[in-house]
Amino acid sequence: MTYVDLKLQKLADGTYDLIIGEGDFVFTEGLDTTVITSILSDARASDTDVGQARYRGGWLPNVEFQRANSQLGSLLWLMEQRRRTTESLNLAVDLTEKALVWLVEDGIARSVQVFGSFQGEGAILDITITSFSGETDSVFVPLWRKTINGA
Repeated sequence: MTYVDLKLQKLADGTYDLIIGEGDFVFTEGLDTTVITSILSDARASDTDVGQARYRGGWLPNVEFQRANSQLGSLLWLMEQRRRTTESLNLAVDLTEKALVWLVEDGIARSVQVFGSFQGEGAILDITITSFSGETDSVFVPLWRKTINGA
């Protein structure tokens, strides 16, 4: 089964933007936009993660479109101030898997696997999604690029 979604383009500053062409949104096949949105949108942190409610972040659609036992987005934003260590990388992998579990729960994918590795000044998350037909799709997401916390 092929999925069609709005196309995101990564800009030079590392942010993403929707692509508009000839007066309408541009669409793309695959789950890239879904994955990017799921892991780079901020989920709301719990009170154990962030003490003050006003700093817990969150993504507005989670308020409007509540899901049972989960929310769209991830807590990867909590990694921003962490050092680039194996423990932090393992936590980033875990947070990414939790942010993408809805793909399996909603029957969009058979499985989602996330692997993390250090590469140069940063780290890479390698996300592999397996469909029910056995096809796989991979997305690579860079972490800790050129940050003061890279050491």
